[in-house]
Amino acid sequence: MAAVMTYDSLSSEIAGWFERESDAALVSNIPSIIADAESMLGRELKPLGFETAYSGTFIPGQPWFLKPALWRGTVSMTVLTGAPTYGASGPGLSGPPYTNAQSMLPRSVEYCRRMWPQPDTSDINFPPRYYADWEWGRWYVAPTPAVAFPFEVIVYARPVPLDAASQTNWLTENAPDILRSYCMARGAQYLKNLEASADWMASASRGNNGLTAEDARRIVDRSTSPEKSP
Repeated sequence: MAAVMTYDSLSSEIAGWFERESDAALVSNIPSIIADAESMLGRELKPLGFETAYSGTFIPGQPWFLKPALWRGTVSMTVLTGAPTYGASGPGLSGPPYTNAQSMLPRSVEYCRRMWPQPDTSDINFPPRYYADWEWGRWYVAPTPAVAFPFEVIVYARPVPLDAASQTNWLTENAPDILRSYCMARGAQYLKNLEASADWMASASRGNNGLTAEDARRIVDRSTSPEKSP
């Protein structure tokens, strides 16, 4: 069976590659080194493997909703709508209602507020059309949803952080060389070996470029069809 990187094996590798297995100070800082490397990767790398799709429903009368944990960026947002009906209890949707998928457009919070200046009001005929980042952990949408329209969001999210309880994640399984390079670069900084840190960052950059090129080819594969043979 092929070896798979784990949190424990990565921790041992870091100390071993520096030949500092008996260096208590370094060993005690390895969890922070790994966490720093993961944070750097989350900012600098956005591969297909970091994309996460999830769905939910808007809260009627509320122009904002929470982003998922570990969010780093938004790829797309879609609202699902359908033909409204009205009953004794007010606006609602009947049958299999949500049949129309409408891509929402990214805008600033200021733009959203200008185009829908009264966020405490809503209209069944105007489902959310725009979204904006509102603080780090929330989105703002306009117009304000009148009913619980379903939505679908694709985001860039950091993989679940590694620790003793979470031994593997997408990086350990799909890009262990890149994660190792970032960890070694951060570890070399800790040891004040800036030359070694630069070498490891160069290795990380090559890995990043390769992963980015792979994703670019996948995008082309999805958007083109093979030519017919003559």
